[in-house]
This record gives sequence, C-alpha cells and structure tokens, in this order.
Amino acid sequence: MMKDKNKNAGNGLKFSVYSTIMIAMTLIAVLLVNYIITQISNNYDLSADMTSKRIYSLSGTTKQVISELKTDVFIYTTWTSDSVDQNADELINKYAASSDLVHTINIDIVKNPAAVDYYNSLSADEILSGSIIVSDSADTRSTEQRYKVIGYDELYIYNEESAVYDEFAGESALTNAIKSIVNQTGQRIWLLDDHSPGSSANLQIINMLEEENYKAEMLSIINGENPLQNGDIVIITDVQGDLTSTERDVLKQFLDIGGRIIIALDTTDTVKNNMENLMYFINKYNIYIQEGIIRETDPANIAVTNQNEYIYSYIIPEMQEHEITNRLAEGGYKTLLGKNAGALALPEKINNSNIKIEPILKTSATSYIESQNGEIEHGGFTVMAAVTEKINEEESAKLIVLTSPDMFSGEEIFSQSVFRNTELLLSCILWLEDSKEQINISGKPLSQSPLMIETIKQAYTIIFIVCAVIPVLIFGAGIAIYARRKNL
Repeated sequence: MMKDKNKNAGNGLKFSVYSTIMIAMTLIAVLLVNYIITQISNNYDLSADMTSKRIYSLSGTTKQVISELKTDVFIYTTWTSDSVDQNADELINKYAASSDLVHTINIDIVKNPAAVDYYNSLSADEILSGSIIVSDSADTRSTEQRYKVIGYDELYIYNEESAVYDEFAGESALTNAIKSIVNQTGQRIWLLDDHSPGSSANLQIINMLEEENYKAEMLSIINGENPLQNGDIVIITDVQGDLTSTERDVLKQFLDIGGRIIIALDTTDTVKNNMENLMYFINKYNIYIQEGIIRETDPANIAVTNQNEYIYSYIIPEMQEHEITNRLAEGGYKTLLGKNAGALALPEKINNSNIKIEPILKTSATSYIESQNGEIEHGGFTVMAAVTEKINEEESAKLIVLTSPDMFSGEEIFSQSVFRNTELLLSCILWLEDSKEQINISGKPLSQSPLMIETIKQAYTIIFIVCAVIPVLIFGAGIAIYARRKNL
C-alpha cells in the first residue's frame, strides 16, 4: 500500500514537473514566434486590409511605381505622441513593407523643430504636425535633396455639401510625390521677365515650381538672345506693355520647333493697349478676346475673399473634360479665377486638321458679360483653352491661354486653400511636356459599409471553415492531448 502511494506521489511529481516544463516551453515558443513575426512584418506586409473600400491597400499603379525604384526614398512623418494619423500611418507602413528602398522616419517637430528648418526656409507655409515629407535624402537638412511636402488637405478630400473630409486620398498624394522626386527630366521652365519689372508674380510662380522640383528661371529675350530649346516651357504672365518684334520673333521660332507656352492675359489691358505682338500668338489660331469682364450671379459659383473685395470678382469656373483637368475633376477639386477675368472667343470651326483647340475652364451659364455700350451676353464663357498644333510626325507645338493673370500668383486666391490652382498649373505643365507622370488614384471613402457575402461560393466557404475545419482541428487537438496525458 505504501509502495503504491509512493508510486502515485512519484507520478504526480513527474506530471507536475512535466507540466511546468511544457508551460515554460510554450511561453518561450509564443514569445519566439511573436518576435519572429514582428521582425518579418517589419520587412514584409503580413497584414490584411479588411476595410470594404481597401483604404490601406496599395493599388497596382503604386506597386509598379515602387517596383521601379532604383534609389532610396524617405517618407518623413511629423506625428507627435498625441497626434498620429492612423490612416496615413498604416498606409505609409504598406509602402515601406513593399520595398527595401522605401524608408519611414518620424520626426516629432514639437521636440525637434530644427529637423524641418530647411523645408520651412523654402516655403511660405510652415511645416505643421501631421504633414508628410517625401525626400530622396536621409538628411532632412540636406540642401541638395529633392522633396515634396504633403499637407492634410492633400491627404483628405473635403465634401462641401456635408462639410466634412469624407475621402482619403493619401495613396495618390504619396505615389505622385515619390514619382516627382525620383524622375529628374531636366525640364526647364522660363518666365518672361522684361515686361514685368519688379513683379512679384513671376517670383511666386518660380518659388511654387521649385517646391515641386522644377527648374524655373527668368527669361530675357529682348536683345534677340535665344536660350530656348525644344522641350522648354515659357510662361508669360503679368505683362506690362506689348512684346517687341524681336521677342515675338524669338517666341515664334520657339513655337515653330514645337515649343510650349502659357500666356496669362489681362484682357482689359491687352485690349486697351492693343498688344499686337503678344496677341499674335492667340490670333494666329483664330482665338480672340471678348469685350467686357465676366460677372457671376449664382452664389454657388462665387468665392468670398478675406479682403472684402467685390465677391463677384472671384469666380469658380467649371472644369471641362480634358487631360489637364480630368484628375482634378475626379478628385472633386475646384479652382478660382482672379479678379476681372475676361472671356476667350474660340473658333466655331477649325479648317486646319493639324490644329486642335479645346476649352479647359468655362464659367457657368449664370455668368454674364456687360460690354461698354451696356449690352449683356450670358455665359458660359471660356476662360482657359489649350491649343495643339502638329508640326510634323514627331513634334507638336502647344499653347495654353487663360484670361486671369493672377490665377497662379494672386495672394487672395492662394489664401483660400480649398482651391487647387497650384495643382492646375502643374497639370498644365505636365500636359505641355507630354508627361504621363501624374498618377490618378481615386480617393477612398472613409465611411465603411459592413463586409458583405456577395456569392454562394463565399457563403459555402465560410460555412465549411466554421462547421468543419475548425471543429476538426479542435477535436484533433483534444485527442492528442488526451492520448499524451494517458501515457504519463
């Protein structure tokens, strides 16, 4: 009897020791597996996007852009301990997990404001917490880096009707930023300076373009010097006084070899001063300026400024279907005309098959023009148009004309961040340089609907897993544990 008790006690002690060892080994195994999975997830994307709109999933376009990277890209976030954008942070981690060349680094600009001093020194807008910086440099202080700052209003799309940000456009913003800093085309953009002495408009546009990694500088051709090359872009805005015949000839020669020009006209001054040399580039395509200034009667198409200007002077135009505006229109973005915009009269019929003229922006049907003699004509009116002239089988000249010279430089316009005039200018440049670099990735709604079982196959799969696979696994595990404990 005593022998049996000692035997049972020995078996009990043996079982206790075995159980303790098994528990310890299980804990070690769990910790080891957790460590391994953590390390793998830092380098590979193991998470599954269960949101109905796939907010955190990368599109095929983005995956292609990332797969084509040949240099390192650094995505700097500016989250503080209490202000992390979970949508953006999760998405950025997807980028980093997709390639060893994409690196994510967070900068707490409250604790380390000096880290973004370089960006602040080059921009009129201060880097705020929540901004994202995409750069080709591991050093945020590098003066040789190419970079792009993405603000909150580029990550989310604002719905004016519901007065909320209801779509997440982070993927489009990030992928376009990466594309812009890794593609160095050497594109030269010139701003005609001789007729804008002391103008701040040209400097504002240059600063804007340099922030987007373009090379922009002033152009002087009044003495007949011609530095223009095929592929360059010339911007003529805020012109005070007509072009000289020498300048006209240089620009004409530039167009003849397939040049690209943007002309922003002050239609009142152009008509009043009879700028024949400047108007040559418009009239040669049978485009003319209508007399009068456009006014708008529908409050929905009017922007109120912060400086108590006449509210009808700031008109929200309608985007026409065109390569320049399609991406902006699909994103629900709007642009804003400057004060006293005029109207372009486009030809009803084009007899030359090598010439194509397309409206880009038009005012609404509720707009009107009143001429000096009191006659009223109702809209809509073309305020921006694009011209393509085929030179030969390989080259085409391109011209963009708009009747709002401060559309890309007016302080009143850019004080209202809901309008995307900067993006419109960049889209114009991309079209002029025949670029397909602008990537259109639709925003993803933030409101999520429940996951739905949409097919019979999905339903049967779920039923099979729940009613067959899981019970079999549990039953098998139970039998294995019972057999092991019975043998102890």
